[in-house]
Amino acid sequence: MPAALLLSLLAAASAVSAAAECRATPLGIPCFTVQYEHSVWALVRYPVRNFITTSLTGTLAVRADGAVTHRQQVASRYAARDKRDLAQATEFYYPVRFYDRNLHCRAGADAECRGPLPSYFGAGLQVERTGAGRSSGEPVVNYRLKNSMREFSVSLAPALDCQILRLEAVEYRYRYLPVRKELFEAQQVRRGEPAAALFQPAAAAAAAAKQ
Repeated sequence: MPAALLLSLLAAASAVSAAAECRATPLGIPCFTVQYEHSVWALVRYPVRNFITTSLTGTLAVRADGAVTHRQQVASRYAARDKRDLAQATEFYYPVRFYDRNLHCRAGADAECRGPLPSYFGAGLQVERTGAGRSSGEPVVNYRLKNSMREFSVSLAPALDCQILRLEAVEYRYRYLPVRKELFEAQQVRRGEPAAALFQPAAAAAAAAKQ
């Protein structure tokens, strides 16, 4: 085997091994980076013509020391007959679909990811397991949660501390009139130590990118 090819294979194997060994402490889960798209359509007040629709892109990363970073960027926004300042994305319209505020190591004790569902979506919902599959290469468990006002279809990754990788949600008012629709979907999941620039202040990261 040519020496150059052998070195290339060894480097690739070393990179895979490093990604596998990078675990976030004290969480005990693999380090990872998720890039996602997130869109929301919502009535801001009755009647129907008053609504806002927004698309976001974002990145969540968890590194070896357990630190978490989460960045969002507005991709597009449209509002009809709404006079409020749209420069700020509030969590009423764009809730964080991550555990970055309250870290918990759930995967080892809850391989089905049932435990986090009430904290993610609230109590009083009927829960139905709808199967298993993969999202962005990661094994996921799928659930449907609903009551008379809300319905969620969600895919959670047990190996990534039950991180949500896909979610469709609808909220209803006025005899099943949909007043809020949401789609969250991971576009890429990468295991291993995240890029250091993600943990820098936004201004420093932008300056580094220009260099």
